[in-house]
Amino acid sequence: MLEMLHHFNLQQGEDIPIWVLDKSGNYTTRSMYRFLTFGGVVNSRMKKIWSARLPMKIKVFLWLAIQDRIQSGVALKHKSWKGDPNCSLCTSPETADHIIFQCVLARFAWVGVSEALGWNDSPISFSNLFSKQGGAMTMGLKLFCWLL
Repeated sequence: MLEMLHHFNLQQGEDIPIWVLDKSGNYTTRSMYRFLTFGGVVNSRMKKIWSARLPMKIKVFLWLAIQDRIQSGVALKHKSWKGDPNCSLCTSPETADHIIFQCVLARFAWVGVSEALGWNDSPISFSNLFSKQGGAMTMGLKLFCWLL
């Protein structure tokens, strides 16, 4: 500990507190709120969703889907649901990614979106969609919502 303190020079005068959670060095309730709710970490993917010009109900649905919290067959089966966890259209396990990207109807819609935006391929999952650069991801979501 003494080695660490060796590099510091103490001087006469008044101590000046610096708030490290804000760039200005001053306390703000916003910086404290961020620290308490997010631990200082901001999810840039979710920031894109919340700042997109989409209806709020779509944003909430996407937020739930990205966290795999929508009522899919597989998620319901984990809650002791007695129904079939497979998709009724293609009999694949029904997950959030399957519903939004991988099912036959979703693939059809995404092919249309990909063609409209000039993408080489259609996204097959949220992580694949988030790899699209710039505003392409947001535009893709808007077109997809419009098609549905």
